[in-house]
Amino acid sequence: TASSTEEEAKQKARDFDVNKIAQAWVGKVNRSICKKSTMTKCYSATLFSQNDFLKEYLQKERDSSPDGKTDCLGHDIQDQTRWHCILYLARKIWDAINKVAGKANQVMKWFEDVARQVANQGLYIWWTAPCGLLVQQSTTKYRKKRTMKVDLHLDFVNVRKRVQALRKFDLNTVDVRQSAQSFSPNFVHSLDSSVLIKTVNLAKEKGIKNYTFVHDSFGTSPGHVDILNESIREAFVDMYKEDLLGKLYVELKQQSGLDLPPPPALGNLDLNLVKESKYFFA
Repeated sequence: TASSTEEEAKQKARDFDVNKIAQAWVGKVNRSICKKSTMTKCYSATLFSQNDFLKEYLQKERDSSPDGKTDCLGHDIQDQTRWHCILYLARKIWDAINKVAGKANQVMKWFEDVARQVANQGLYIWWTAPCGLLVQQSTTKYRKKRTMKVDLHLDFVNVRKRVQALRKFDLNTVDVRQSAQSFSPNFVHSLDSSVLIKTVNLAKEKGIKNYTFVHDSFGTSPGHVDILNESIREAFVDMYKEDLLGKLYVELKQQSGLDLPPPPALGNLDLNLVKESKYFFA
């Protein structure tokens, strides 16, 4: 089968000629290839998942090619060779992200470490977003599940064999793995939403009444774009001049009673330079 062929290819694709495989990628590594790996790194994506991203990318290229067999690596490339290329480039992209976003990586690692320690206490981790909103990871996603088999009784139907269905029930127990992996993106999203709220408040004071938002994209009527542009930067600088990690650290210690490791030291970024940035938001 196709799946067994792929598994065999993966097993064989462990040792390969690095120079030959690197040459196969020359001139073919673009933004699209790297985008999904880069965007999902902050969502605790693993190196293993990077392999799947590249596999999907190459598969889409083949599916859209005239013969259905050609991707950027060539025509009808053998599975084993393709996996050589995937494993090689996935590692290169992974290492490049860690190198370019080293500090961000440290913070993300800290998020996961402290969240795991809090969750191991049986606690649903919480924090206060800069906009004042209390956020807690306690929905069904962050609870362990119990799977049960339920007997189904069908009226007016002559069923000769037992009919069962599987049902999952939430337990009042923290899913430590899910809580730890989700904390980094959840906390960052709470910061993004706080910037949005602060931006609207500032822009409203300057006379803007019409807005449109899609996640991190900001919009208004054409005549107010410059004011909104200015307000976004002001809101960002005003919010991030506070020691947000320090405040989070205090809340985590208060709720858990643990002697948690302190957050990574702040860098030397001059936040006021953000106000002069030409490319800052969509």
